[in-house]
Amino acid sequence: MSQWDAGIYLKFADERTQPSLDLIQRINLPAPRRIIDLGCGPGNSTDALRRRWPQSAIAGLDNSAPMIEAARRTYPHGIWELGDVESWRADEPFDLVFSNALLQWLPDHAELCARLSLIDAREFQSNMPRRKPYQNWPRKPSAVTLP
Repeated sequence: MSQWDAGIYLKFADERTQPSLDLIQRINLPAPRRIIDLGCGPGNSTDALRRRWPQSAIAGLDNSAPMIEAARRTYPHGIWELGDVESWRADEPFDLVFSNALLQWLPDHAELCARLSLIDAREFQSNMPRRKPYQNWPRKPSAVTLP
């Protein structure tokens, strides 16, 4: 994956954050204790989670050092982890695994979904916009066998 520029990304912060806000509003967990934001970028979606559930322990994970640095500068009290979701493993259970606009950038969705299903979590919520070109998407839906 190419390196992300947090400054350019944040020029469109409102547009990039709105899908996260929409997804967060659909989550029906009254008091999650632990939340992870996979692909947190500069922390705007993680901050939205924190505003919704201020008593929760919320961490953000991203594979871009500039994005994590921007998150640490903007939200210094946050828990920020530099890492790749493809190799990330949860050390403890999460009540909510959250991801906005990350999964479409990753290859092999069947294997990724199977592996993410192994995370001990009460709920997994994700937005995955379609990317162009569409040739990487199957023409017909296919089943994914989960362990």
